[in-house]
Amino acid sequence: MAKRGFREEKLQKYTEFDSSKFYQDEDFKVFKVLINRLKKKYHLSTTDVLNFIQEEVMIPCTIFTKKLSPLETTVKYLKENLNTDYSKIAELLGRDRKTVWQAHKNAVVSLPEQLKPSETEYNIPVSVLKTELSILEAVASYLKDQFKLSYHQIGELLQRNERTVWTVYSRAQKKIKNV
Repeated sequence: MAKRGFREEKLQKYTEFDSSKFYQDEDFKVFKVLINRLKKKYHLSTTDVLNFIQEEVMIPCTIFTKKLSPLETTVKYLKENLNTDYSKIAELLGRDRKTVWQAHKNAVVSLPEQLKPSETEYNIPVSVLKTELSILEAVASYLKDQFKLSYHQIGELLQRNERTVWTVYSRAQKKIKNV
């Protein structure tokens, strides 16, 4: 049996209502126009705009880079792109405030410019990162379990080798099993 893609699973969720009517709805059209205006006016991505709208902060997978550790990347994004203070970041990630401050300091040294996430359908809820797992373990597990992505696909998204992703995912599963 072939694996269904994420988009097909998403679409199946919405088969109970007529999507053609949804796309033709005036409120939906106005919403799209407003999001596009906000994106242009404030130079934000769709993910950034939606982060301001919804209660759950979402981390786009396209922020991850080889130049920074996953913790440094996440902290840098939350601090610089979403203007979150260190205390709030520490609370969101379940980390010590000093650890968060140091991660941001190291990230700025390694990568002085602001992260520029590109559009993606793969966003990680920040609540997923508040576990006993490392950031990379939590992100890899979320992408593997929720989106059914291959190790290769996850590796490309996170700019990591697929063997590293396999190792990290396996380690996360062992940690989860032992809890």
